[in-house]
Amino acid sequence: MATTISSELNQGYRNALLSYYLGQYVPNSGNDNLTSLVQTPEDVYEYLLIDPLVNNDVQTSRVAQAMSSIQQYINGIVLNMEPGYSTQMLDADKITQWNNGGNQYAIWGGYVELDTYPEDYIVPTLRKNKTEYFSDLQNALGQNSLNEDNIEQAVQVYLNDFETVANLDMVSGFIDGNVVDKDKYYLIGRTKNSPADYYWRTLDMSQNAHNAVALGAWSEWKKIDVNINTDVMVGTLRPMVFNNRLYIVWYEKTTSSTSDGSSNIVNIKMYSANIQFDGSWSAPQIIYNISSDVDPMYEELFQATDYMTVALANGSINYETFNAIFALYAETSEDQDSMYTSLSAVMDPWGNIEQE
Repeated sequence: MATTISSELNQGYRNALLSYYLGQYVPNSGNDNLTSLVQTPEDVYEYLLIDPLVNNDVQTSRVAQAMSSIQQYINGIVLNMEPGYSTQMLDADKITQWNNGGNQYAIWGGYVELDTYPEDYIVPTLRKNKTEYFSDLQNALGQNSLNEDNIEQAVQVYLNDFETVANLDMVSGFIDGNVVDKDKYYLIGRTKNSPADYYWRTLDMSQNAHNAVALGAWSEWKKIDVNINTDVMVGTLRPMVFNNRLYIVWYEKTTSSTSDGSSNIVNIKMYSANIQFDGSWSAPQIIYNISSDVDPMYEELFQATDYMTVALANGSINYETFNAIFALYAETSEDQDSMYTSLSAVMDPWGNIEQE
């Protein structure tokens, strides 16, 4: 009974205020624009962005109503509905941020809550983009009883794996495209031990915001499970994206004796491997194989001690001219006409190799 009486009194108070605003305040405000614009309750809503006909059943507060009105006002500006404003005057990033949730209090409030109190939302099962090492840690903790020994062992395994990738030496990289601040980077790292293990990861520059590298733009380090004899490898292992697939190219140089032991034979092989559809790596493929006893034209290359490598795609949109190029370079002696001697090969989109 008391609620009904209070509701009727509040709505009567609302009607009195609305009548006073329209009948006394607006005509006597001295503002001709206001007098012409505000003549009905609907005009009051358009002008103040507050519903003057709302009943007592709607639960709100003065602060919440004020925030809702301001939010609606800003939204009108962004949508070019508010007189005197244009979106050309606003920062494009601010408009995007507003349209992506800033215009809804519930979404905006959720972001603020998450940013202010992240510890309340760190639930491993809900975490996105888990690394392989984190997933292994989570599985280890979930499959065994949580006692001190099991937890310590699982965490130590995780830290050992993390230490491995945290201390990698960067050796090479590849940009898949021509727009350096929008394309994807492929990076190669190697461990410090011998024989070394190689790892790869990506950096997606298209995810950057406000000219800053976004944390989510980095992928995890993944091991390259390919048999690479790093003890005889020369030059630098190179990554390359060709035909929407990641390749790696490297070179191995070995020396053996002839059957009679009178001389040495130097052999240089060009290898490649690529990621397959299931995420595994293919077996190494020999692209080029030269030997000093049958390929004397490469004498400078056989005798060299310092090598440089190249792996690139020409980026042509024509399939007939679209190809990948691999090359091994070495400086020549001063008495040679050319500064460099090289070994190169070209791969077409169908995987055919042409030696050059």
